[in-house]
Amino acid sequence: MDVDLDRSFLEQYHEFSNRIPHISLQNVANENAYYVSYSGWNKNCYWLFYSDHNQDCCYLEDSFRNQNCMDCSYTHRSTFCYETFFCTNCYNSRYLQGCTNCRDSWFLNNCIGCSNCFGCVNLRQKQYCIFNEQCSKEDYTSRIHTLDLKTIDGIEGARERFSRHALAYPHKCLEGVQNDTVSGNYINNSKNIRSGYIIEHSRDCAYINDCQKCTDCMDMDGWGGTGAQLVYEGQTVGEGANNVAFCNYTFTGASDIYYSDLCLNNCHNLFGCFGLHKKQYCILNKQYTQKEYEILVPKIIARMRAGGEWGQFSPVKDSPYGYNETAAQHFFPLTKEQALSRGFPWKEEEEKSLPGKRIEMHKVPRISDDIEDTICDAVLTCSDSGKLFKIQKLELAFYRTMGLPIPSYHPDIRYRRRHLPRNPRKLWKRPCMKCGKGMETTYAPERPEIVYCEECYLKEVY
Repeated sequence: MDVDLDRSFLEQYHEFSNRIPHISLQNVANENAYYVSYSGWNKNCYWLFYSDHNQDCCYLEDSFRNQNCMDCSYTHRSTFCYETFFCTNCYNSRYLQGCTNCRDSWFLNNCIGCSNCFGCVNLRQKQYCIFNEQCSKEDYTSRIHTLDLKTIDGIEGARERFSRHALAYPHKCLEGVQNDTVSGNYINNSKNIRSGYIIEHSRDCAYINDCQKCTDCMDMDGWGGTGAQLVYEGQTVGEGANNVAFCNYTFTGASDIYYSDLCLNNCHNLFGCFGLHKKQYCILNKQYTQKEYEILVPKIIARMRAGGEWGQFSPVKDSPYGYNETAAQHFFPLTKEQALSRGFPWKEEEEKSLPGKRIEMHKVPRISDDIEDTICDAVLTCSDSGKLFKIQKLELAFYRTMGLPIPSYHPDIRYRRRHLPRNPRKLWKRPCMKCGKGMETTYAPERPEIVYCEECYLKEVY
C-alpha cells in the first residue's frame, strides 16, 4: 500500500494490517498438542501458552522442557510436578514456589536441594522435614499419612496452614542469583537491570519482562532468545534482533525495523510492514529501492512527530483483544468500568455449552483412584465461578499417578489461584527488616511478610 503523508501513519497501518490474513496461532513444530498457543516443540500436550519442549503436560504457562507436569507456571526441566511456580529441576512434587532441585515434596517456598519435605520455607539440602521441623524417616512418613492429601479438603487444609507458617520466615527482597545492580524480581545472572521481571543473562536494560540474553533494551516484553540488542517498545522480539522498535513478533535476524508485525527470517530496513520474510526496504509491504526507502522514511517520521505518534506504541484501541482476556488483567486487575474509562477494549464472556452429562462436583468421588474413566465424558461445574469444564484423559492419568484428587475449579480459576502468591510488578522503597538498610522490593510496606535485603537473607538461610 502506498503511504499517504497527509494522514496518520498508525491509522493507515491499522487499516493495512487488517486487510492481511493473520496466522491463527503462533506455534511451531508441535505434535499431538491441542489448545496450545505461542509455543513450540511440544508433544502430547493440552492447553499450553508460551511453553516449549514439553511432553505429556497440561495447563502450563511460560514453562520449558518439562515432562508429565500440570498446572504449572514458570517451571523448567521438571518432571511429575503439580501446581509449581518459578521452579527448576524438580521431581514428583506438588505446590512448590521458587524452588530448585527439590523432589518428593509438598508445599515448599524458596527451598533448594530438598527431598521428602512438607510445608517448609528457606531450607537448603534438607530431608524429612515437616513445617521446618526435622523428623526421622519413619516419623515423616507417619505424619504425612495423617494429612489426608488424597482429598481436596485435606489439601486445602494443608495449604491454609502452610500460608500461615510461611509468614514466620524472612523473604528476600528480590528473587534471583548472580546479579549486579538490578531491581525487579526473578532475575538471574544479569547486570544493570532496572525494573525487570523474569530476566536471565541480560545487561543494561530497563522495564523488560520475560526476557533472556538481552542487551541495551527497554520497554520490552519477551523474549531475547539467543540475543537481542537495541530493542525498544517491543513484544516478542529476539533471536538476533538488532535496532528494532515498536514491533510485535519480529525475530530471527531482524534489524532496523519499525512499527512492524510478524516479520521474520532476516528481514531488514522495514517500516510499517506485516508478515514479511527475508525482505528489506519495504514500507507497508511495498518494495522500494534503498534510495527511495531512505528518502521516504524520514518524511513519514516527520509526519508522525507532527501528529504526536512517533515514539508511541500502537494505540491500545487497535488491540485485537479485550483487556480482561489478556495477562494484563492478572498483573494489573481492572473492573470493566475502569478498563473502558481508560480506553481499553473489553471482551464480554459468552456462556459456553459443552457436550456431555453434567455432574456436580460434590458427586465426584473424593479420591482419583475411585473415579471411573467415564469422568472424561462428563461436564463438571467449577466450585468457584460456575464455569463448565472437562477432565482430559491425560489429566486423569496424571492425578492417579500423583495420588491427587480431581480439581474442583475451572482451569482459569486454578491459574488465578496459582498467581495469588505472586508479587505485583511494582517496586517500593523500604528498609530491610533486619539491618535497616534501604532496599527496593516488590513487597509493599504494609504487607505482613518479613522482608530482608539479600545480604541479611543469605546469612539467615545459610
